[in-house]
Amino acid sequence: MPPKRARYDRGMEIQSIDLQTKDNTTAHHTDLYDTQKYVVLRWGNTFALNVKFSEAFDSKECSLKAEFTRGDRPRVSRGTKFVTYLSADARNYYYSWKGEMKSINDKEVSVTVTLPNDGPIGMYDLLVELVSGNTTVHSLEADKKVVILFNPWDKDGGVYMEEEDRRQEYVLNETGMIWAGTPSSKHIWHWNFAQLEEVCLEATLFLLNEKDLDSDDRRSPIVVSRTLAEMVNINDDDNGVLWGNWSSDDKDYADGTDPTAWSGSEAILTEYMRTKRPVKYAQCWVFGGTLTTVLRAVGIPARPITNFDSAHDTEANRTIDYYYDENWNLLDKSADSIWNYHVWVDAWMDRQDLSSNYSGWQAVDATPQEISDFSGTMVTGPASVRAVKEGVDVKFDNLFVIAEVNADIVTHMEKNGKSVVVSTNTTEVGSLIATKKVGKDELEDITLEYKFKEGTVEERATAVPRAQSDIKYTLVPEQNVSIGKPCTFTLTMKTDIPGIMTVNLVLKVNSVTYIGSVGELIKEQKERKTVSRATGTVAVRFTITDKEYEGKLSNQAMLQCSVFAHVKEKDQYWVGKVTQQFTLPTMSFSFPSGSTKAQKGKPYDVVCSFINPLNTSMTNIEWIVEGAGLIKPDIIKAKESVAAGKNVEQKFTLAPTETSNSSRRTLVVTCNSMQLKGVMGTTVITVV
Repeated sequence: MPPKRARYDRGMEIQSIDLQTKDNTTAHHTDLYDTQKYVVLRWGNTFALNVKFSEAFDSKECSLKAEFTRGDRPRVSRGTKFVTYLSADARNYYYSWKGEMKSINDKEVSVTVTLPNDGPIGMYDLLVELVSGNTTVHSLEADKKVVILFNPWDKDGGVYMEEEDRRQEYVLNETGMIWAGTPSSKHIWHWNFAQLEEVCLEATLFLLNEKDLDSDDRRSPIVVSRTLAEMVNINDDDNGVLWGNWSSDDKDYADGTDPTAWSGSEAILTEYMRTKRPVKYAQCWVFGGTLTTVLRAVGIPARPITNFDSAHDTEANRTIDYYYDENWNLLDKSADSIWNYHVWVDAWMDRQDLSSNYSGWQAVDATPQEISDFSGTMVTGPASVRAVKEGVDVKFDNLFVIAEVNADIVTHMEKNGKSVVVSTNTTEVGSLIATKKVGKDELEDITLEYKFKEGTVEERATAVPRAQSDIKYTLVPEQNVSIGKPCTFTLTMKTDIPGIMTVNLVLKVNSVTYIGSVGELIKEQKERKTVSRATGTVAVRFTITDKEYEGKLSNQAMLQCSVFAHVKEKDQYWVGKVTQQFTLPTMSFSFPSGSTKAQKGKPYDVVCSFINPLNTSMTNIEWIVEGAGLIKPDIIKAKESVAAGKNVEQKFTLAPTETSNSSRRTLVVTCNSMQLKGVMGTTVITVV
């Protein structure tokens, strides 16, 4: 809106408003936001501004008033307009806003505004008015909009986090690591969160506007986090950010981007803001990485979480049920599943709607799985992590998260027209819950934050007691197997029970997606073994050659081994499943200049490479690159195929930007081909 042009009797006007961007943003811990369009502040802090006039300011004749307005037709009653008088006596108005005139120096007045700690987050216009009596005689709008965010540095701000190193990690760190694969063979999705980039901030505020959150909701990190999780997916017809797709057929991604090709949120949110349409396609780590970005962007501390062997309980009974016929063919009688891993986000906040014991980390999930009973939308959380550990059913969606980390796996067999429980597994689900360590590129095991130690009285109290087998079975994959090499699964059996037991075994290896969708049968083997105290540990090894699985793997290079055991003498059954995650090649970086230091504003080359580990050529090679402050998200398609055992290489030219951000920048690179996907690497470049 253009500034008003009412005149003071002597022709006095406001000539300029200096928002003192550098000093204010430093004080508000927002100086790292890479924007020239906005001044970014946090609730609960004081900020200063200088107002310059056309002639000397006389506080006996004039006063100043500041108005912060948001949205169309702002009103004080709606919480979209806030007014504070900038005076020497520091009067308070509206939600503890406080304005104070600090000094008058002829034509220039220095004032401060203290923001309340519970204001509605969003983008505001700032209008300063020159007032004489009750009349506004001149006004001027600031040349930049003011964005006000949650404040993790404010003890009364609802998202306060005490330790500075944790605030640096969970609020300000623009890059991170999201774990994938299996507990024994992990894969890392390196992720460019880029929450301090202008486009990511704009996208986050756009999402809140699309949902039409009122002012009271914008004050609540509980509501804001749940809303952003809803808006990161498209499953509620709300024009959200990402379109989920879990197909194992590459053709189904032809009209978008294969989820394995994303390496950060900046590219996703840039495309979303360009089209204002959902971006294709995403899977859980993409939803999780993007949700982490938008939460951090508005000041809510957030960390992506990986739950290995994650249960998807469709029946809300804390069990994952599988049904087989007598020949161990899987029957289509339950939609329950075990994902090799699932990624969601922990968001840090007070839970004033619950007991104070349930404040802290809250699980929030944007991946569309089940409709929430609380809203009828595809979203989970915020669910108190402490309440999940205690098995307590409180809002929002805690029961679903409890099952994700601590459900039991129950195997049923259809025999003579009846369904009989033949096996249970009480320890597999939630076998490892992981996130990135604060300040280190290492895994932090947070399993015990979500659940009591397996087998303890407290842990079993959150699940249903199950019968045990007379034989102890252990099924493990070979560790650290590179793709293109054979792999071996090992089953061991041991008993302390008297007598001899004959065990009939069926071993199957299938291709599998990371969400547990079983694909083509690659190999099957039947064995009969005798187990007793005298025999000690009995081992069975099942080897799959690279020729047997070549061309049959899903896009995340996984095999699943299933073992079905029947003890003849006891009529006992046991079912075990384990996933082999093949290790992908390591990406190397070289620097033609001979230095890892780049100069701002000057081109800087980086070469990425790795060896093709397959026994076949890599075709349709694409390189995807992101790096906040280094290069805009880009995709480069290679012109040629690369033969087996040969070097796969690509050069990128970076253009480090002028910014107040840290000089240490992280480049994230992904390489995909028709035969091999998800080869990733990162390197740190110092900008000088």
